[in-house]
Amino acid sequence: MGEGGGGSSSSSSRFPERCWARKMCQQLHKELLESSQGPTGLGCRPLRFGTDCAGAEAPWFALRDISRELSQQLGVAMSVDHLFACDIEWACRHFISRNSRPAALFCDLLARDRISQCVRAERPRLVPSGLDIYVAGFPCKDFSMLNRNRPCLEGPHASIFYGVVQYITRHEPAVFILENVSGLLMKRKGEEAPIHEVMATLRNIPHYQVRGWKVNSMDYYLPQNRTRVRVWAKNTCFNTRHKRWVVTRASSLIGCAYYMTTFHYDFVSFLQTTSTSYTLLLLLMLLLLFLLLFLSLLLIMLFLFLLMLLLSFLFLFLLLFMFPF
Repeated sequence: MGEGGGGSSSSSSRFPERCWARKMCQQLHKELLESSQGPTGLGCRPLRFGTDCAGAEAPWFALRDISRELSQQLGVAMSVDHLFACDIEWACRHFISRNSRPAALFCDLLARDRISQCVRAERPRLVPSGLDIYVAGFPCKDFSMLNRNRPCLEGPHASIFYGVVQYITRHEPAVFILENVSGLLMKRKGEEAPIHEVMATLRNIPHYQVRGWKVNSMDYYLPQNRTRVRVWAKNTCFNTRHKRWVVTRASSLIGCAYYMTTFHYDFVSFLQTTSTSYTLLLLLMLLLLFLLLFLSLLLIMLFLFLLMLLLSFLFLFLLLFMFPF
């Protein structure tokens, strides 16, 4: 998977098998085959890739599955250079470093400039530019319908979205893909839906053609009803054939693939990739839960015993009253 690929660190046995990549590549077989022809076609160089706020780094797992299917179905060796990832949550960074191992791992998008502290290298590093695909999932808390106030772009997490916009403006990836909940499309207290301001902000970035759509996972080979909003954009300044392929094909694949692989890691994998302290805390909580269940059963049994004892005394009292000695 190229530099920082870390393919050996996450074997296929650790996560449940998924068939979406195989079906997707079968459906796009003709287009992918045409894109792989010639010295500048698909696979002529590694795909440069980076993420911000991607949580479990689902986009990288998606590209890994696509790369494997391209190799098996078309004989095309598409490698991926996972140049960087960034997440403010320690548990997310720990998961990323254990399972996808990007070349650089940053901890705070808002504190990042052209040079930022790399958590893996424990020293400052240049923030990578010239990405083929950049994926970001800015926080959904301010847009979610579960949030009664729904402050949207006036909320405490809105700065993350503008941090993403700053990275795109400064580093100009060939393609960027953003994700959020469907609450982005809902009006707020009579005002227009926040998607309008989001799209206007993104379309003000020079040299980008921006589109957005609402998708559901059950339409993409998964037995799951999960609606999300995807925003896709291509840089109109790229002219070479390879970069045109990145814009028209790879971005479409990763846009769907990112959707496929979110939250598809089982409980055992979670225990394997979280820290020891988190695991011990979780086990302690499970132990306390079983203890509470056990005590509840004891209380129920004690109550039934006392009830039976009371009924027995009543029965004896009735016998003595009806048949006095």
